[in-house]
Amino acid sequence: MALSGILGVLEPMVEKAETELFTILYLAVVVSGVGTALQTVGQRHVPAEQATIIFSMDPVYAAIFSYFWLGEEVGIQGLFGVALIIMGVLVVSLPRLRGESGDCANVLEADDEERQRLTD
Repeated sequence: MALSGILGVLEPMVEKAETELFTILYLAVVVSGVGTALQTVGQRHVPAEQATIIFSMDPVYAAIFSYFWLGEEVGIQGLFGVALIIMGVLVVSLPRLRGESGDCANVLEADDEERQRLTD
């Protein structure tokens, strides 16, 4: 008797899972697989510094699209997070915009020089 009650509860859940299987497969293949493949192809044609800035802004893009496309509310915390991300990207980009090389570039150049010295 208890077993039939449990099966009665589980049956709608199994039916719902079967109908949502297509959605799960779509998300797995198209969104994850194709999205990652396109990102990889795109990164080949963009310098690493620019790719880092573009992908650092992903949460900002998500907030903007969810606001306009899905009609979601962006609260004070969301706006504060967007502002922090934009400020971080600007802080990292300012030396490059001024034509200066940042500390990271100097470290990379030193590594290249060290590799060159070791290979000679």
